Amino acid sequence: MAALRGRIGALLALAGLLGCAGVWAQPAATAASAPAADASAASAPAQRARKPLPPREQYSDEGADTCLGCHDDVSSTYSAGAIFKTKHAFRKDARAPFGPGGLQCEACHGPGARHAASKNPDSINSLKRTSSQTPQERSQPCLGCHQAGARIGWHASSHERNNLACGDCHTMHRDHGDAVLAKASQPEVCFACHRQKRADFEKTSTHPVRFGLMSCSDCHAVHAPTSNTALLIKPSLNQTCTSCHADKRGPLLWEHQPVTEDCSLCHSAHGRAYFTIALDDPADHNHIISFSGEGGRRSNEYLYELPVDRMLLNSKHRPKVDGLPVPFVESSAGVCTQLGNFAAGEVSSIACSATDKNGKRYEMRFESDGSPITVRRVRSGPPTIRLLIRWVYSWPNTEVSKSPSEQAA
Repeated sequence: MAALRGRIGALLALAGLLGCAGVWAQPAATAASAPAADASAASAPAQRARKPLPPREQYSDEGADTCLGCHDDVSSTYSAGAIFKTKHAFRKDARAPFGPGGLQCEACHGPGARHAASKNPDSINSLKRTSSQTPQERSQPCLGCHQAGARIGWHASSHERNNLACGDCHTMHRDHGDAVLAKASQPEVCFACHRQKRADFEKTSTHPVRFGLMSCSDCHAVHAPTSNTALLIKPSLNQTCTSCHADKRGPLLWEHQPVTEDCSLCHSAHGRAYFTIALDDPADHNHIISFSGEGGRRSNEYLYELPVDRMLLNSKHRPKVDGLPVPFVESSAGVCTQLGNFAAGEVSSIACSATDKNGKRYEMRFESDGSPITVRRVRSGPPTIRLLIRWVYSWPNTEVSKSPSEQAA
C-alpha cells in the first residue's frame, strides 16, 4: 500500500513538471509563430501584385465609369466631361461611341481593362504624340468611322507621310470644342508646325488670317493626297483664288494675261514684305520702287534678311484700279538686309540690292545716325534713274533735302 502511494506521488510530481513545461513552452511557441504570421501577411500584397493582368484585348466591366474614376481632371487643354458635349456622345446615334451598343471611351481608345488594372499609359491608345503607338495606329480609331469626304485621300496625304496622326491636330476633350474646326482658332493649330507662316501673316499685304476672318482650310485641303502639291481645295491655284475672288474669273473683254496663267505671278497668298521708297526723278515726282520678297528670315533680333524676287515699279502714269496705280512687276534677284531692332525703333541700316532679268541693277541704302534715320543712297542702273539722292526723315514731320540737280537749279 505504501509502495502504491509512492508511485501515485511520483506520477503526480511528473504531471506537475509536464504542466510547468507546457506553460513555459506556450509563450515560446506563440513568439515563434508571430514572425511566420508577419511573413505571411507581407507576402499577401506580393501575391496580389503577381496576379496576372487582363489581356490587352479585354474591355473594362463598367465602360466610361471605369475611365472617369481616374480621368476626371479639367484644364485649359483637357476636360473629360467635354466629350459629352460632342456628337460622339449622342445617345440615339448608333454610329456614336456612346450610342446604343457603343463601347463608349473604349470605342476610340481601345480595350481598357489592362490599363485600368496597371495604370500604365502604354497599355492603351491615348491618341497623343507621347503614345507608344505608331501614328497609323493612333489614327485608326478615327478613320474607322471618318472615312468618306475629305478623309478619303488621307492615306496618300503629305501630313500622313510625315507621320502625323489625327490627334496631332484634333482634340475631342476641350470645353470649347475642337480648336482646328473653328475659323478663329484653327491657324494657331497649324502654326504649331508651320511657324514661318505665322510670320508671313503678320506682313502688311496678306489675307486677314490674323484677324480671324479666314482660316487655313479656306484655301488648303489638309487631308488631300500629295498629288496636290500645295494641298489646295481646288485642282489649280487660280480655281482656288477665284472661288472667293469671283470677279477676277472672267471671261473679260480685255484679259490680263498673268491672271489666266497663275495668280501667284503677281500675288503671294501668305503675304509679302516690301522695302519701298519714292525716287527723286525730275521727270516724275511720284515714281516709287519696291524691293519685294517672301520667306524673310530673322537669324537674331538684330538681323533680318529678305530674299528679293521682284521689283515693283510704280508711278502716276501707271494704269489704275479702284483709283490706285498698279505697279509694273519686274522679276529680279537680290536681297535686303536690315540691321537693328525694328520693333524698338532702333534700325541702324537697311541695304537692298537687286538685278532684274535684263541686267538692270537697283540699290537702296538707309543709314541711321541715331535719330532720325537718314537715307544715304537710292540708285538704279542706267538707263532708268541716274541721280544720287539723299533724304532725311524726321518724325513726326518729314524733311527732305534737295538733290544735286535741285541744288544746281
